[in-house]
Amino acid sequence: MNTINNKFSFSRFAAVLKCDLMENWLRYVGVFAILFFANLAYQLVGIKDVVELSMLRGVPTEEYMGRLASDCVPFFYGVLALALMCAAADMTTVPFRTKGHATNYLMMPATNMEKFLSRVFINVVMVIVMAYVALFLADLARMLYVAITDTEGFYGFTVPM
Repeated sequence: MNTINNKFSFSRFAAVLKCDLMENWLRYVGVFAILFFANLAYQLVGIKDVVELSMLRGVPTEEYMGRLASDCVPFFYGVLALALMCAAADMTTVPFRTKGHATNYLMMPATNMEKFLSRVFINVVMVIVMAYVALFLADLARMLYVAITDTEGFYGFTVPM
């Protein structure tokens, strides 16, 4: 007897999503850390260039920070595109630690559409959200670094610029 009707159920979708998040949380933390440190390194290297250029040419730092902010955008979207490509490659497999975990995931009482949508939600929507949060936190870390080291630099957010 088939107990699953072929209609989409949010409770089954939530159960599959929860199972996937609990099983692979370490992988998602690793992706977030890579996105954060890539953005932070780019911003800190940019600050060094901004300070050197403003001292050499005597131009206000805010003008060079505006250029840094405009340079951060293509880098950020390049890192985001790379992360989305890795997520799309990861979506074709179900990475579980053991064969038993993979079998339990496959045998969950949910339709294939619910399992597929949970992978799409995690690997596409969550990666985009993680990338924007990582950029925001890297910007906060850059402002904290500038404040602590008393480096000549821009104290505002570069993201809205």
